[in-house]
Amino acid sequence: MATKTLQMPLKDSEVEVEIGQSIIYTYNISIMNGVESKKFAFDKEIKFSGSALGAKFDVVVQPNSTVLSEKQTKYNPSEYTFKYEKDASPSEGFFKQALHIYLDLPSGNVYAKASNFGDPIKIGLASITTSEKCLKRSVDSFRKELVYSGVSNGSISVLYREFYDDMARPAFSQELRYDLKDGDEIGYKGSRFKVIKASNTGLKYKVLKSLD
Repeated sequence: MATKTLQMPLKDSEVEVEIGQSIIYTYNISIMNGVESKKFAFDKEIKFSGSALGAKFDVVVQPNSTVLSEKQTKYNPSEYTFKYEKDASPSEGFFKQALHIYLDLPSGNVYAKASNFGDPIKIGLASITTSEKCLKRSVDSFRKELVYSGVSNGSISVLYREFYDDMARPAFSQELRYDLKDGDEIGYKGSRFKVIKASNTGLKYKVLKSLD
């Protein structure tokens, strides 16, 4: 697992925010490897025969969606028919044996078993998939941002603040005020943005450089 720092918004992008929203911010994320999982799909009927307590039976499992398996390795289908060889029609109600379909994770084999008796019957092989790398906030996440606080008498107010583990750090918060008469380019802690339009409801600006 690696840690990466994200800086938003992207350089040269034009953005509009409302009062109280972040103008520029940076934070840490963790990059985790994809999770490996096995899956098997019921995209067509599955037919197989077996024997339990000396009685032969036939099973037909109706098509279903793909079943993903990471920790859970057993699947109990609801749409299937179970018929003993000696019977004229499939079993119903109490006489219909429960059907368990499960994965053998070391081998990836898919097995079926009627109720809790009878021998497992191999009905297929699961495919192995790996998800893409995923991103999440770091456990020791650190975030710093500039927040738009409004405009008054030609000056805009900006709040700088820092967070550690989603908790504000009061000693690292600061109220900033910039007179637009001195120029429309604002800078703080390495960041730069150009004010396009400022009002008491929002700010439109262009990002020139992210926070250090």
